[in-house]
Parts: sequence; C-alpha cells; structure tokens
Amino acid sequence: MHRSVWLAFALVALGLWASLVPQITYASASSGEPEGDVLMAWPGWSIQQDLGPLHGSVGSFQIWVSADPTAYKDVTVNASLVDAATRDVLRQALVRVSRRYIPAVHTVTFPSFVPSDGQRLMLQFGVPEGQGRHVVYRLANPDPTHPNIMLNGVPDAGEGPLAFAHLRTGSGLRAALDGEVASRLRLVLGLVTGAIAGLAHPRIAKALGQLAGGVRRRAGPLRTWTERVVRPEVDQTTREPSSRLHRVLTLPVYPWPAAAAPILHYLASNPLHFAVSEAHIPLAIVLAAVTIIIVGLRVALKDWYRPAAICTALVAVFFGYGHAAGVVVGRLDDRLLFALAVVLAAIVGGLIVRRATLVSQAVPFLNVVAAILLVFPVASLAVDAVRAQSQGPWTDSGDVTDFAAHLLPAGVPEVSGPRPDIYYIILDTYARYDALLDLYNFDNGDFIRELEQRGFYVGSQATSNYDRSVQSIASSLNMAYLGDLGSRTPKSDRDLIEAAQSHALGQILQEIGYTYVHLDSGYIATATSPLADQVVTFTPSGPVIRSTSNIQPEKTEVPFPLRLSGAFVKEIVQTTALAPVLDQRVFTGALNSYDWHSSHRAIQTLEFLSKRAVADRPTFTFAHILKPHLPATFDQYGNQLPGDPGFEDSHDPTVPNAYIGQLIYVNKLVLSMIDAMLKARSEPPIIVISADHGYSDDRHFEYAVRARHSHSILSALHLPNGGSSGIYDSMSAVNIFRYILDYYFGLGLVLIDDNTIEVEKSQFYFGKA
Repeated sequence: MHRSVWLAFALVALGLWASLVPQITYASASSGEPEGDVLMAWPGWSIQQDLGPLHGSVGSFQIWVSADPTAYKDVTVNASLVDAATRDVLRQALVRVSRRYIPAVHTVTFPSFVPSDGQRLMLQFGVPEGQGRHVVYRLANPDPTHPNIMLNGVPDAGEGPLAFAHLRTGSGLRAALDGEVASRLRLVLGLVTGAIAGLAHPRIAKALGQLAGGVRRRAGPLRTWTERVVRPEVDQTTREPSSRLHRVLTLPVYPWPAAAAPILHYLASNPLHFAVSEAHIPLAIVLAAVTIIIVGLRVALKDWYRPAAICTALVAVFFGYGHAAGVVVGRLDDRLLFALAVVLAAIVGGLIVRRATLVSQAVPFLNVVAAILLVFPVASLAVDAVRAQSQGPWTDSGDVTDFAAHLLPAGVPEVSGPRPDIYYIILDTYARYDALLDLYNFDNGDFIRELEQRGFYVGSQATSNYDRSVQSIASSLNMAYLGDLGSRTPKSDRDLIEAAQSHALGQILQEIGYTYVHLDSGYIATATSPLADQVVTFTPSGPVIRSTSNIQPEKTEVPFPLRLSGAFVKEIVQTTALAPVLDQRVFTGALNSYDWHSSHRAIQTLEFLSKRAVADRPTFTFAHILKPHLPATFDQYGNQLPGDPGFEDSHDPTVPNAYIGQLIYVNKLVLSMIDAMLKARSEPPIIVISADHGYSDDRHFEYAVRARHSHSILSALHLPNGGSSGIYDSMSAVNIFRYILDYYFGLGLVLIDDNTIEVEKSQFYFGKA
C-alpha cells in the first residue's frame, strides 16, 4: 500500500515540477485589476501612466481599452514607451482598438527595451486626429505604487492608475517567484505532493514507524524488495549465443543510431535548405549525451541493457515531443504536455528498471529496428551526394569558365575604360505603379518621382520573365531564359539554386576587374554565392563579412564565426522537448544571422549598401532583400514587431493592408540609401533596383486579377553618363544587364525578346518568395 501511495504522489509531484520548466508569458508587474473608473480620450488627446519600478527586459503590456462602438471601423492608437524624466520616446507601436461598449483587454508589443538602473518608464497612448472617434481606458483602483493616470500631461486625470499588466516571458518557476498565481500554485502543490511522496516512501514510512513504535520491526522484506527493484538479477538461463552474428546483435548499441536517426532524417527531408556539414555539431552533441547517460546509468544499475533501453526511451520522448505538440496544438499548453512527457518518461524508465530480462532479450530486435531507421536517411543523403557530384564541374567555385558560355562562348574579352561600382538590388515582390493602383488603389507616384529626381529611369511597363523568385533571379543573373543555359539548363530544384548562386553576371564582372560582394538574404537561393569575393551576413552584432579571396573589407566589427548553423539548429530544436524550455532569445544570439523576414535584416542590408564595402577597387554588389514581401514585420512608420512575424492586414487603417504599410517604409529606407550612395562616391554608380516578380501574394484577389500583374515589377535604373538612352519602358529583367554590359563595356551580348513565363508548381518548383 505504501509503495502505491508513494508512486502515485511521486509521479504527481514530478508532473507538477515539470510543468514549471516550459517558458510562459505572465504578468510580472501590474497596477491591479480593471476595477476602477474609466477615462475617455478624444482624437488629439493622449494619456500617460507612470509604470513604477520595472526590471529586466520591457516589451509587452496588457491594457483594457475600447473604441467608440458607433465608429464605422476600429480605431488605431499610437502607443509609446517614454522616459518619465526626459519625456524621450524610447519605443513606439500601434494598437488596433476594437469597438465595444465595455473596455476589453488589448496587448501592446514594443521592440524589447532594457531600462538602465533607476530609469523610470511611462506608457503613453494617443489617438490620432484623423481617427474621428474617442477611446475609453479602464482604470484600476488607487494604488500608492502607481500614480494616478495623466491626461495630456495633467496629473490626476482620473481616480486611479491605468489598468495595465507588464508581460514577461520566462520559465514557470521564474513566474512563480515573480508571483504569478497559477505558477505559484503549481510550485506549492509540487512541494506538498513531493513531501507526501517522501513521507509515503516505504523506507521513510518504516523509519517513522520505528520512531513511533510502529509494528514493523524487521527491515528484511523491505531490503529484499528494494534490492530486487534496484538490482534485479539478469536471467542466467539465457543460452550462450551460438554465432558471432548473434553475439554482435546482443550488444545494446541501438541508442546511438536511434539518437542520430531524427537529425539525419530531418537533414535528408530538407536537402535544399541545409548542407550535411550543418548537422555535424548537433549530431556530435546528441551522441555524446547518449554516451554520458548510458555510462552514468551503468554505474547505478550495474548492467548495460537497462541503461541502453532507458536512454532510447528518453530519445524517443525528446525527439517525439514536437510532433506530439503539433497533433494536440490548441488542446494542451506546453506546461501540461511537457509534464505528461516527463511523467511518461519516468514511468517507462521505472518499468525498464524492473524488467531486466525482457529488456536484454529485446536487444537484437531493437538493434535491427534502429539500424533500419538509420539506413533510410543515410541512403537519401548518399543519393543526393552522388547526384551533386555527377552534375558537372560548373558547380565547383574553382572552375567558373562555363558560367558565361551561353553568352560568350569564346570567353570574356579584354575591357578598358572606367569601371563604376555596380549594384543589383532586388526588392522582393515590389509591384509596379499601375499594379499597386489596380490591386490596392494605392498611388506610389511620390516614390517614383523621388527616384526620377535622383536620376533614375523607372520603366512604366517593366516585367519579370518568371513569376517565381528562384526562376526569376536565376534568369536575370544569367541574362538568359532558363532553357537557354546550355549544359547548365536546370533539371531540378538544386540546379535552379546553383544557377542563381553561380551565375554569368558575377563571373563576367570579376573577369573584367570587379570585386564581387554578395549580401546574404537569408533565403536559400540567394543566401550565398561560391563566386563571391566577400559574403556579408547580418546579425544582432551587425554585419559580418567573410572574405573568400585576398580582398579585405574596409571594416568588420565581428569576425565571421564558425557557425553552429542558426537555421538548422533552430529548426531541429523546434521539433524536440527543448522547444518549450528555451527562451526564443537563445535562437537569436549575437552571431546567428537574422531570419529572412526580419525587419532588422532588411534595415541592416540597406544601411550596408550605403557604404563602400571595398576601398580603391570597383565592386559589384548583389543584394536580394525580402521586402516588401509578406509577412510584414514593420509598418509604414518603421514600428517593428518582435517575436512571431506578421501584422494583420488591418494593423493600420490608414493604408490598404500590411503589404502597403511595409512598402511605404521600404520606400523611405531605399531613398535614404540612394542619397548616401550618391553622396559617398565621386564617380556615379550604376544602380539597378528591381523586383523579382509582381503582386503581393494576396490571395483575396481572383486568379485573373493576380495573373494580370504577376509579372508587373518595379524597375528603376540609375545609369550615369547617358546610359538611359537605350532603355525602353517594357524592358524585362533578362535584358537589363545585357544592356548595361554592352553599353558600358562593349561585350556585344545584344538584347533578346522580352517574354513572360508562368511557372507551374510541378516545374522544378521551389517555394515562392
């Protein structure tokens, strides 16, 4: 009886403690529940609330607010995080306030901010003049910790502070220590049930019984039971193996292939996204962990069979957690699911400890199953490796003689004369002026006029040749249609990516004296180029430059790291039991590059383009910027959304949708970049700013409408010294650099027909950026 009670309470305590491990979002500071008065604010008015003492990272708040229910649409409120002493605005965001009679909870998310020691912060909310409707804020009861709310800077505008809660992300244990009610209750229950389990343990119960004059005076049966549980004897009647193969199969080696299989399977399932080398370090860590666990358990259990089985069970729970979470998403939160996983692992481990004979007999079967699990991903990776080796020498960055063979069969001729810097900047999914007007009723004319005032020729009928990113970029960089690349004509997705990364334009410009600087886009097809003299990636510590030749950058703040691949590690971790445990900040370390959709990547890229990467040498710089492509990670004012990407389309009612809001801010960044470019260079550079394809991936439109603009792209060309004289409005992407190389260097490539091609998903389809 005691054993059953102890086991039940021990498992409950284990589950409660495990539920405190996952990361949760909780209120670390609050002015109290919204139980006080309300405060009304009209357009042009703003309210301010002193936040009191806050520590650590400040980012998200909950407030209770509603818009005038008679308004014809929701009201957008400008939110600011302000220094209470200086009144400087530190962070800004937008809040879409719903129309309700009673204020409802809304979440305000600012880019993360860490206040200095003693710095007091203030929340400020303002209703823009153009909104036309008021909003109502709910107040909390008066509290000496938080002063009363202010209206337009006037103190004590209401009896009590704004009802708010500061949200923080941390482990359930941290939340319990910060006073979060549910987590604190779990902690208390875990302590109580753990204490009961301890008291109910047979050994402790017997000791207490002896001290109290209990009836059980002999510990023999208890010792016998304990020894049987901890060190069960292995069945000695098992026959000796009759063959060498049988002896090999009875060795418990299955934990190592079982641990390696999930990583290799994930790698084999995504051959275009990750190189095999990216799995080396994660694989080594997992295999080392398996070895340590098995050796440690061997010391305690005195045999190899049960440690191997326990470790394999842990591996199954560890790597299966993400898949289970995907199945039950929306039904169980991580705290409950993680606790169930830990309890399940404990139960399985306990059963293995007590079933030594059965575990030892199952070793041959488990070895065979683990080997089969490992064979499939290894075979798939081997086939990919053989296929890559058989594709020909043009994929080798050391032999680039064939990259331009379809254009210049006799080789690149000698070129004399000036060599201005050349920039090819692709703004992903940037639609043409008339397409934006037709699709969204958005007039982009101001931006077009600003470009023209800076000397750009903007094609009013410019088109992409393909309607998908990889095909379009590979075509424009090779200055030919994909079916006209000769021996390099793509036959698979991998071929397409290699055509985009190892291209004729880069080779030709290098051979006539240019240094090739490639800016990492974060997108597989344009993340790198084996041709480039320098590859620049973008991280929280700033741009990181890797030189692949003897050309040295002017300045690099951070040495290029031996990267534990940020992308691969982030993706594989999200499928394991580490996902709910690790803070998202772990995946955005100082040397990990930003995600492709990150607003920080786009901003850093455009700032980097403003400066010369290499001094005293002509440079060709290629940048594929995944903006204004959705998801929108900043709005028209540059307010950035941390965490999961993607504003809702209605994030700002002054623009048609999130795509347009992001496009407006991209316009501002591009103009600033151009001004810096033109100012910093004594000789005007050649600048090509173009989209890879048209429209904004908006499925709200009928197919016919989308198809009409799928090739309608922005194409803006800065061609000094009369270079615009031969340009025409309908010039397509495939002809842009044919024209530039002919006009400035006389290569004689000549222009070809401007065609548009619809790409079917089955035709070497690789996503769609």
